[in-house]
Amino acid sequence: MRASSWMVLAGLVMAPLVSRAQSPEELEAFTYFKEGRAAMEAGDCVKALEWFDRAQAVFPAPQILLRKAECLDRLGRLGEALAVYQSIPRDDPKMQARVQKAIDSLKARQANPVEVLLEADAPGAEVTVDQVATYRLPATLRLTPGLHRLEFQAPGHRSRVEDHAVPPKGPHRVAVSLERLMGQVVITTDQDSFEETIVRLDDREFAPEGVPGTSNRTAPIEVGAGRRKILCVKPGHAPFATMFEVAPGQVLEVSCRLGSPLEVTRAPEPARPSVGKWVTFGLGSAALLAGAGLSGWYFGMKGSGKVAQGSDYHEGWYGVGLMAAGAGAVIAAFTAFPSRPAPDPSTSLSLPRAIPSVTPIPGGAAASVAFSFR
Repeated sequence: MRASSWMVLAGLVMAPLVSRAQSPEELEAFTYFKEGRAAMEAGDCVKALEWFDRAQAVFPAPQILLRKAECLDRLGRLGEALAVYQSIPRDDPKMQARVQKAIDSLKARQANPVEVLLEADAPGAEVTVDQVATYRLPATLRLTPGLHRLEFQAPGHRSRVEDHAVPPKGPHRVAVSLERLMGQVVITTDQDSFEETIVRLDDREFAPEGVPGTSNRTAPIEVGAGRRKILCVKPGHAPFATMFEVAPGQVLEVSCRLGSPLEVTRAPEPARPSVGKWVTFGLGSAALLAGAGLSGWYFGMKGSGKVAQGSDYHEGWYGVGLMAAGAGAVIAAFTAFPSRPAPDPSTSLSLPRAIPSVTPIPGGAAASVAFSFR
């Protein structure tokens, strides 16, 4: 009963077309129209649109555009459906009423969009909605009820296209999983082997191993396609880091160029004077200070009249002699004893420190030298 009713309705819709089907173009368009109608009944509106477009191209007719607009509406492509409805000639009052009713219904649905949350499990993913606008995911959009074409893409992942039906009421959530595209890398090294070598590949850290017979070359390691980074570290060598890009399905060779071992050089230690220099310098300084003190005492006593004129000149000369000897010893300390490299503090004794001093005493002066060891 339902099938017969449909055939009667189809006959009424196509009556104007069939009644004038006298040219080959009209007959051909009618054939295409029947194919599109059959596909539409089977639920394949995409195929039906192809037949309707072919029919309209051969012999344009309002009935063909009406069916095309209905197919677009079923697919959720409301904007395209509205444009087709508005392009239909409405000379016939019945056709005008039908088209206007469809237009009013579409506009009402467009005025009440549904909140839709779009998500993907890949970093940097984007979605293109109805081949018009692209959004960074996750994104919350307001879409009209009906079918929408969603194209998901992300770096290093296979793109995914699906037609998704948005329900009349929201909110609605669409979450997709994108297939990751994979490649392979073979890690090599300019060393004899990977012994003591640590490799960090993106976020993975491991000790690589060579394949049998080739100790400085690994077996292929599966990695995600796209831009990758690697860091190679080995004790005694400068670390090596680089970035590379792997295409889907590619086997790429990446070399850890660690180079020759680093030469460890120690800064030369400053030369340190010998022990003899410091001892001679200390004794000379003490004699110099003692002579100065003795001479000062003698001439001070003589000036005060406590020492008779013409006597005790030898005490004054003692002071001068001590000063001369001390000065000579100080000079000799810096000329006769050359400096030498500082020894290892852990295996050698520390050098002494000489501290000379002069103390006045009754009848003269006392000189002393103190030595300290650290």
